[in-house]
Amino acid sequence: GPMTAAQAARLAGMAATRSAEVELFSLAGQDGLLREVNDAFAQLLGQTAAEVNGRSLLELVHPEDVPPIIAGLAALHDGASEVMLENRFMLGDGRTVHLQWVARPLPGTDLWWAAGRDTTEFHRLLGQRRDLGARLELALGQATAAMWDLDVRAERLSWEPQAAEVLGVATSSLPVRFEDIGAVVQTADAPAVSGAFRPLIDDGAIEVAFRVGDGATTRYLSLRGKVLDRDRRGRALRAVGLIVDVTAEKAMEEQMLRMVMSDA
Repeated sequence: GPMTAAQAARLAGMAATRSAEVELFSLAGQDGLLREVNDAFAQLLGQTAAEVNGRSLLELVHPEDVPPIIAGLAALHDGASEVMLENRFMLGDGRTVHLQWVARPLPGTDLWWAAGRDTTEFHRLLGQRRDLGARLELALGQATAAMWDLDVRAERLSWEPQAAEVLGVATSSLPVRFEDIGAVVQTADAPAVSGAFRPLIDDGAIEVAFRVGDGATTRYLSLRGKVLDRDRRGRALRAVGLIVDVTAEKAMEEQMLRMVMSDA
């Protein structure tokens, strides 16, 4: 049905707010036609708002992602107060972008509005992580590296099983927090690795070198990682990374240094 003046004003204010936050905003009907999109959404699709307005949402969505979109629209039609979806949109040059969005009905109308964000980079990094894991497994063939995953809000670490061998601890003793890693490394290196959580969250990435073992059994490890996902306010939600045994590389560096210093 037609919008009242109050609803139109509310919608205009909502769109202005979303545009100011550089979020992706759209208004559509139960028929699936886009009534209004903000400039950020249109630009992401490589078009102008005028070119996008009036088009069917389903024309822009990747064909494989159409069924969940239809299911979401049906849920809104049946009275759902909110649906959350993530799907790919097709660009004119054949590329795709991943969007995560929340859609809600506009009371008193047959319209619904959606606010979303671009999650393309997240999916790219996730793909890189899977690829890196596969390449590590093929290239290393032994426990010289392992991946870790950090739930930032809970400050809880999850490890691949081989991390226990890399760190030289029992599987049951794998650190569950960054601050716990200091307990399994050489005393001199404990502060740097135990305190790595805050630099990771503040800077978005870390690389910390430390030692485990003693004397002749000393091994050199490197903890590397980056923030993979953030909320709409930019707060870190999840980080992933590697713990790598770089003892062989360290020995090679020292040998090269000795050669440089002593070989005429």
